[in-house]
Amino acid sequence: MKFIAYIDLLGIKDMAKYSVVKYTDVIHTFTAALSNCQCCSDSNKSYNKNKVYYFSDSALMYYEKIEDLFDYLIRLRTKLFINDPPIVFTAAIGINSKDTIPIKVQNRKCVAGISFSDENACNVYILQNNFKGIGIFISNDAFNTCSEETKEKYISESFYFPTITTQGPVCYHDLKFPYTDLAYTTVFDAILKRYHSADLKNRKYGRFYLSFFANWIKSDISYHRDDGDFTYYSYIIAKNSYIIDRLRKHAYKFDNLIFFILNDLFNLIRDDSNAPNVRDKITEVMNFITSESSIKKCSNDISQIPDTILSDTNREDFICSLQEIGEGKQRERNTNKNGGAK
Repeated sequence: MKFIAYIDLLGIKDMAKYSVVKYTDVIHTFTAALSNCQCCSDSNKSYNKNKVYYFSDSALMYYEKIEDLFDYLIRLRTKLFINDPPIVFTAAIGINSKDTIPIKVQNRKCVAGISFSDENACNVYILQNNFKGIGIFISNDAFNTCSEETKEKYISESFYFPTITTQGPVCYHDLKFPYTDLAYTTVFDAILKRYHSADLKNRKYGRFYLSFFANWIKSDISYHRDDGDFTYYSYIIAKNSYIIDRLRKHAYKFDNLIFFILNDLFNLIRDDSNAPNVRDKITEVMNFITSESSIKKCSNDISQIPDTILSDTNREDFICSLQEIGEGKQRERNTNKNGGAK
């Protein structure tokens, strides 16, 4: 086996406190999805070497090919997210340096179980445990094994905050949401409500949702690089949404999500100066930044924006955009003033 992944459901312990029935329903849905999303056939001997082991609300996976592991996790994520309510998780993918699956099976008269006393299983567990987000953290070692074609097809980028006191976010590689998944606006809305609920209860856990929305919106942009018809970015700057407004004002580091998306829009223009609709959308985001009190402070001191969120090159574009907006508003004031004088 060459690749290993570990997944753990989020919010399950709290759920068990309030409803045993809901807890058991989620565990049943999770274990059923683990089985239903696995592809096994007599004709595909290579794929049949892949193994998935689950225990309670966690699972460990061993796969021969990283593309097969990606496909499995994407299917699993979709199956869990479209559940009502969505079942969310945190996961990590690493390298398995051994040719065999390092497990020990014990099935005695009074004791039965499987143990994973192996450094590869421990390493991927540590990766997953340190990743404080909703998503699938792809280690650098696993990422570096991917071909450029695989990276283009499967991989996106996102960010998370390791602790509630961390000032700078950590950027990482995640699995892109398939184009078909993005049609589930109900999933986006449902997880948005869960984000708001989690942030109200404990900002420590509310921050986990930033990685989901960054990946979802970035995935949407990636599929529309040629036509500019991406729309989910507009959710985070909407002024007619109670939940978004509350999150912007109170959720931990929510403004980083706006700059993360703006950075991607600047990159689109850099790759293709004629990218359709992108300049208009940059202007839309910039106008929001300069008018929204909860984020406006960053336009007066861009050192508050982490380098990992807005690159040095794009900071220059950000400053130019600020100057253009400022000069435009000044011309408008001058025009109104002169008109009033008449």
